[in-house]
Amino acid sequence: MKNKEDQAFLRDQRTERKMAMGGVDQELVRKETMRMKKLARKSEMAEKEKMAKAEKFATVVLSDSSSPSSGPSSQENSPFRGETSSQVSSSPKKRLKVTPEVVSALDRTNLSDRKATHLLQAVASSSGLTPASRSTLRRSRMMTRTALAEDIKTSFQEFINAEEPPLIVHWDGKLLPDLTGEGEGNLVDRLPIIVSSPALEKEKLLGMPKLPAGTGAAMATKVVEVLGEWGIKEKVVGMSFDTTASNTGIHTGCCRLLEEALGKPLLNLACRHHVIELILAAAFKEVMGPSSGPTIQLFKRFREQWPYIPHEDPEAIDNVVDPRIDLVPSWKEASIGAMERGIQSKKVREDYRELCNPSLFYLTGNLRQPIKKPGAFHHARWMAKAIYVLKIRMFRSHVQMTTREGKGLEEIALFVILLYSRAWMEAGLATEAAYNDLNLVKDLHHFQEINGAIGKTTLTTFSRHLWYLGADLVGLSLFSERISMEEKKKIAEETRKEKDLDRIRFNKAADQLINSSLPSLTSSASVRALTLLNIDISFLSLPVDEWEANPAYQKGVSTVKNLSVTNDGAERGVAMISSYNDSLTKDEKTKQDLLQVVEAHRRNYPHPH
Repeated sequence: MKNKEDQAFLRDQRTERKMAMGGVDQELVRKETMRMKKLARKSEMAEKEKMAKAEKFATVVLSDSSSPSSGPSSQENSPFRGETSSQVSSSPKKRLKVTPEVVSALDRTNLSDRKATHLLQAVASSSGLTPASRSTLRRSRMMTRTALAEDIKTSFQEFINAEEPPLIVHWDGKLLPDLTGEGEGNLVDRLPIIVSSPALEKEKLLGMPKLPAGTGAAMATKVVEVLGEWGIKEKVVGMSFDTTASNTGIHTGCCRLLEEALGKPLLNLACRHHVIELILAAAFKEVMGPSSGPTIQLFKRFREQWPYIPHEDPEAIDNVVDPRIDLVPSWKEASIGAMERGIQSKKVREDYRELCNPSLFYLTGNLRQPIKKPGAFHHARWMAKAIYVLKIRMFRSHVQMTTREGKGLEEIALFVILLYSRAWMEAGLATEAAYNDLNLVKDLHHFQEINGAIGKTTLTTFSRHLWYLGADLVGLSLFSERISMEEKKKIAEETRKEKDLDRIRFNKAADQLINSSLPSLTSSASVRALTLLNIDISFLSLPVDEWEANPAYQKGVSTVKNLSVTNDGAERGVAMISSYNDSLTKDEKTKQDLLQVVEAHRRNYPHPH
């Protein structure tokens, strides 16, 4: 080795090493220390758990082998009693399940995701479960809602394809704020579309789509579209609707356009409640004058004064009966029967009972139920106004009224008690529709002898809506319980004759019907409604006294009794979309799914258990 530098390095390496590190890596020391502590804790916990399991096993063995006299106190004092597993270690909690039933209930009660999360967190905490987060709950509700809506639609389609029942389509419009589209914040027409059938226990909601405009053409287009989506266009044999111009217009009305779109004539089952409301509206306007605002001032004053009226005191009720109530005994007797059936029926709505109760009071002198607090009223619901009229009549000495209001109130109350209440309560009876309408024409004509103004204006109004006296719907009266066997025989004979009668007699001069009978309004077209409803008409060839025992006639009675001749189902749809329009979702598809889920839950659970 000749290089001196290398020689010096070699000699240095052979000497004692005296060098040292310049400093300590503190970060590395900290990490190592933490790692060792963690390992020590883990080892300690594992050892404790092992010992606890052994002691727990010893306790179980001791308890099983002890004498029957040993009780809880001996176990508590036992030196072998170990800690429970919950005291030693906390096992993972089970997650709270959000089932389809839970989703349906949350939707029906209109709980937002935030409110539902608060509720389910409390339920989970009290049950020892782990709740879902708000985002998880939201995703679960959306997916479950969609799946439920699809199942509902599929099940209904399978039923229709299997049973092939005749369907009646109902619709009714409602202006609501648009929260799901480009026109957010503006008003938009919503159209609840519903089908009913004698084969269905309840009507079925199909959808509540938005309309580009509230015209007959827009409604007809949307109805056909929704029927097509559900695959039931061929099963529709009739339509139920309010008798508004947009529906009944001769050229651009929804009814006419719907028949053209479906390529077949349909049964025109105009809403009988709507027609009867028009009659009362005409009577009210005649004697009280037109209203200049959205509320009737007399009703408003009565509602404001209600807390100061001794309505619970029977002595406060004005029980002076108008002597004109007894002028036509048959009217009084028929009204008492209709009101009694309404009070006793468990299926009658509470507001209908409110109409029956004061009517019966003035017809019989007996008050069946306490008088309830006055509710809401507006121009779209005249039945509520009839209730107001009767309540004010009962407490008129406690209500400030002008002379005109007092006289008008007396006349309207008489009309409501004798004719309107009975017509309203029996409006849903399809078997009696033609019979009741023909008698109502005659009764309104006769009422002119009691009050000429009311009788004339109501008769004129009703003569524009005589749908059920058309040749194609008179046939439903064959199943009436009020028509004599002799008249049924004549109707059956007339069905074999060809007559030049209008298909729909909804605008016939009333004076032509004063002396008419149902057989005179019947023709061969009158059996068309029966065949469309899948009723076997073979019973028509039998003697009338054999009909009651005939299976075809019995089935026909059941079918027509369950036929919906009011549009109340569509009005319930309007109430539903009004409640859910501005909640839970702004997505249109999700909103339609939501409505399906809510309707199904209401059907399955009408009342909380």
